[in-house]
Amino acid sequence: MLEVRNVRHVYPNGYQALSDVSLTIEDGEVAAIIGRSGAGKSTLLRCINGMERAASGSIRIDGVDVVGAHGEALRQIQTKVGFIWQEYNLVERLSVMNNVLSGRLGHRQDLGSALFHFDRFDREVAVHSLERVNMLHRAQFRADRLSGGEKQRVSIARTLAQRPRVILADEPVASLDPELSEQVISDLVHAARDEGVPTLINLHDVELAVQFCDRICAIAQGVVVYDGPPSGLTDEVLNRTYRFDREWKSYTRGIIEEASAMVAAAYVRADSLERDAELVRGARP
Repeated sequence: MLEVRNVRHVYPNGYQALSDVSLTIEDGEVAAIIGRSGAGKSTLLRCINGMERAASGSIRIDGVDVVGAHGEALRQIQTKVGFIWQEYNLVERLSVMNNVLSGRLGHRQDLGSALFHFDRFDREVAVHSLERVNMLHRAQFRADRLSGGEKQRVSIARTLAQRPRVILADEPVASLDPELSEQVISDLVHAARDEGVPTLINLHDVELAVQFCDRICAIAQGVVVYDGPPSGLTDEVLNRTYRFDREWKSYTRGIIEEASAMVAAAYVRADSLERDAELVRGARP
């Protein structure tokens, strides 16, 4: 279980990113954090992981406090927190299997693990983790030979191999196209539920959050403005989440449609630029 109580975080420049944030994620529950850029979503994940130290409040993973932990105690907590990044953070020259096995490094302190000499148990965990995201057939491929969606699946498998007690994902599909985004989020959500791991996913795509997650936590200006099931994500909640700095305006789900249209247009422009680049390359002597 992940418990966040009255967490407040202030950066050295005086900016208050979080103000009295509280939420609880049960084992096997998947919750999405939504909100505008700068709302405090990534800061919350970094505080839970201990990468940022909350100014006040408590964060507990299976009853162990993160905020008050230091040194070796904090490192032990961090081995129990799986973090999935937007940028994948794979070692491109290593095989998929070795990238996933790196998720086991926090559980071993011997020289063999530094040389990627893992025992049978570790390798069985890695195989199982790759199977969960349908990537076992790529186990011996170098990471730099994978597509973006495949790389993110390997990143998820590495996190699962860590056998974490909490999974945090910071915009894990931001760099993927819509179809791949659905597939990757689906793999992550099903694996987290089956493994019984409380999971918190920072998402810009509200439709993905509604489609796949059990709960929605909406944050605006460092404050939780909604915490409940996707069915409760009303137009008023969306306005409070995304239009807090303007006069209240009923727009049904126009903001979602507007954002989806902007993303689609960006993909069209990117495809056009890529085709132009190919033509230029082909025209070179």
